[in-house]
Amino acid sequence: MSGSDHFAQVKEAISATTSILFSNEAVENTILSSQSPYKKLLQKAITNMDGDSTNAISNLQSFQEELDQDFSHLEGKEAYLRKSGDDYFTNSFVDSKTGFKVMTYLDDEILNENVSNGKTKLLLDGTREKESDTTDSRNEEQLEGGKKSSLFQGFEASLPVVDKVIEKKKATHGLITEDKDKENTGDFLSLLVSDLPDFENEKQFDTDRISRSYSLKYLKGLSENIIRTINLLLIKKDMIDDEVEAADKKLQEALKKSEKAKKKLKTAETNELQLDNILSLVKERISFIEEYDLEVETSCSKDSENVEGKTDEKTPDNTEVHTNTNLNTREDNRDDVTRKEEIKSSRISHSLNEKISSKRKSKQNKLQLFFDEELGKSKKGRTTLQHHYDSGDNILTFKGAHANGVSCLDFDVPFGTLSTAGYLDPIVKVWDLTRKVQMATLNGHMATITCMQSSPHYSMLITGSKDATIKLWNLKLASQLYLEENADIGNSNQSCIHTFSSHLDELTAISYDTINLVSGSQDKTIRQWDLLSGKCVQTIDLSFIKSRNNDFYSNQLLGEKPLVGAIQCFDAALATGTKDGIVRLWDLRSGVPVRTLEGHTDAVTALKFDSSSIVTASSDKQVRIWDLRTGTLSNAFALEKPITSLDFDSTSIICSTKTSNFQVFNKIENRHWNCGPTHDSEQSGTSNEPSESNIITIRVKDNYTVAGSDDGTISAWRV
Repeated sequence: MSGSDHFAQVKEAISATTSILFSNEAVENTILSSQSPYKKLLQKAITNMDGDSTNAISNLQSFQEELDQDFSHLEGKEAYLRKSGDDYFTNSFVDSKTGFKVMTYLDDEILNENVSNGKTKLLLDGTREKESDTTDSRNEEQLEGGKKSSLFQGFEASLPVVDKVIEKKKATHGLITEDKDKENTGDFLSLLVSDLPDFENEKQFDTDRISRSYSLKYLKGLSENIIRTINLLLIKKDMIDDEVEAADKKLQEALKKSEKAKKKLKTAETNELQLDNILSLVKERISFIEEYDLEVETSCSKDSENVEGKTDEKTPDNTEVHTNTNLNTREDNRDDVTRKEEIKSSRISHSLNEKISSKRKSKQNKLQLFFDEELGKSKKGRTTLQHHYDSGDNILTFKGAHANGVSCLDFDVPFGTLSTAGYLDPIVKVWDLTRKVQMATLNGHMATITCMQSSPHYSMLITGSKDATIKLWNLKLASQLYLEENADIGNSNQSCIHTFSSHLDELTAISYDTINLVSGSQDKTIRQWDLLSGKCVQTIDLSFIKSRNNDFYSNQLLGEKPLVGAIQCFDAALATGTKDGIVRLWDLRSGVPVRTLEGHTDAVTALKFDSSSIVTASSDKQVRIWDLRTGTLSNAFALEKPITSLDFDSTSIICSTKTSNFQVFNKIENRHWNCGPTHDSEQSGTSNEPSESNIITIRVKDNYTVAGSDDGTISAWRV
């Protein structure tokens, strides 16, 4: 007989024997009955030993070894793979109460074991009455010596609570009865593991009676009762302490697992973001080639050259003349290939220039055509990768991105596309925040670029310059032109879709929403533009605005204090901050201000609003938060230096004050902290220490912040 058969039969016999011994039925009713299934189980297990018990044991041992190696294919695997003890002792002799007895049976030695410094000591001896006395004295010794409670002591301390629960269940639900019916008996195990109330001593001790009593018997009995109760409470404290320790260990393990899972998630999301970025590049390249019909068949010149070289090397001709001839031939072939590639590149560049020029000269509305083409194209989606960084972490840094400091910057989404401009530099640089590389340059302005805005919906950028023009750029086309080998194409003005040129002086602020573009200039006007036609549809005169007496302006590199320091539009609503320190709310349909917010004592340098509030910053070092519905001030705070730039998202307001760090105000926690190269998250206020790199301009979206400094450094941070 096989080992698996012996194993299965012995398992059935052991399970049945244990169940019968712990059941409520009389033993003779189960074992001595002529029709006893138990008798049949034992007979089957014994008679199948083939007359040799040693052989059967040997079979069982070899079967155990097979199970240790691989038990997935064996017949007896169901007994070896039981999920729990309850499952193992499930048979026709067992109800839930009997199963509980089987699984909870412990002998006296285990019950009375007391562990102290790695040694085991038996605490209980003798009869039940003597056990109680011994338990009390041993409890005191144990607690004084710092020993752990035994299982029996733990059970004893819990009995009052269990009794109370059972009584309560009997009174309310009638779950515990003497009825043998399984339905009336209820689930005994679930009752004991239910939520137990805290131990409460219901006995009230009469202190007046104690002070008047002369009965030694009463006082000694009361003393013993109190000592016993105290000991039980001390044991319960020990049990609770173990529970707390176990919970702490589980918590630490859970935190470690959580950290590992977060690292894996961060890696996975980084890989996904990079692949998505590469996919976008491939799609843009395909669209670019198809739009300008630049497809070229793959050349086989290099492959042919490699084949020729290998053939010459295998030729069994060792003469010096032949070798020199082969070398000269290969050099000539390489030169021919190089010349052909240069000619081909030149032809492609010339063809591309012609096609772009012809498209620009087309009578079609270029703005309308651009928005129609971009409307159906998907743009890089938002990511949550920045949330895997801790607050204050530096995500990336571009050192020396601009020679004379950063004048303005903006980006579309976290880990998306960033555009930056520098002082005394008319070129815009475009960066890929995922790959951390420059991806395009925009050359077309004639002077320093003072303001810009990216679009979260279209692959475009709008820039305003000191040359009094506003330009709208196609970033996808610019990135493809940047990849071309011909530098004249990569640095050309071909990616500029339209130039808005009605202003008479430098631009200081721009804002666009859907199809409307609004710009503020030193020519004392605000102009509203139609993005689809490129025409100016409204001009607002600001010649009535007078400057404050304080001539100090925080951003000294900009020179004269701008008339319009900040501007934002949304639909027909327009907010402006000007050098007189007043914030005005306009209705673009009528072109008149409908509300003024006064409180700043110097020029407004930055503002931004959402559906409920508007946040303004000024050279007077103050940040003010206004309620848009009532026009009242809801909050304000002051910094130590004039504010050069401000932005906010759903959780934070960030400000730059031309210091090495930028300031963060957490709106949810109502907390100020510094972020930057030398930040201290617990410190509030600003740092006045001199630094080689001071942050001037800043933008934030979804806790992802990009800062530009006066030494040309660009850095991204998690706030």
